[in-house]
Amino acid sequence: MAKNSELATKKDLEATKQELLKELATKASKEDLKNYATKDDLKNLATKADLKIEIGEVEKRLSRTESKVDRILEIVDGLAGQFDDYKKEKAAAEHTFTRHEGRLDNHEMRIKALEEKED
Repeated sequence: MAKNSELATKKDLEATKQELLKELATKASKEDLKNYATKDDLKNLATKADLKIEIGEVEKRLSRTESKVDRILEIVDGLAGQFDDYKKEKAAAEHTFTRHEGRLDNHEMRIKALEEKED
């Protein structure tokens, strides 16, 4: 028979039971495990090869989009240049108009003075 000093006491058994219950509480239950992916679920995920193909397609679309954006920017640059030319022409025309208007006013004053002399 075993000696009393080698046997676990009720207190020791209770402590061991509490430790086991704590450890068990941290483990996943069957219900918890139902929410995890299965092997079949994992088989349906994309592979590296699938992702490389998809990345290649995205890069092709991006390249086409970049060329379209470049074309749009060229058109916008052309329109901006035309608008700038228009502003310069308008400024020159306004300057010429102002100069001519001054001459016209001068001529009108001289004609008026000549007409007053004739009266």
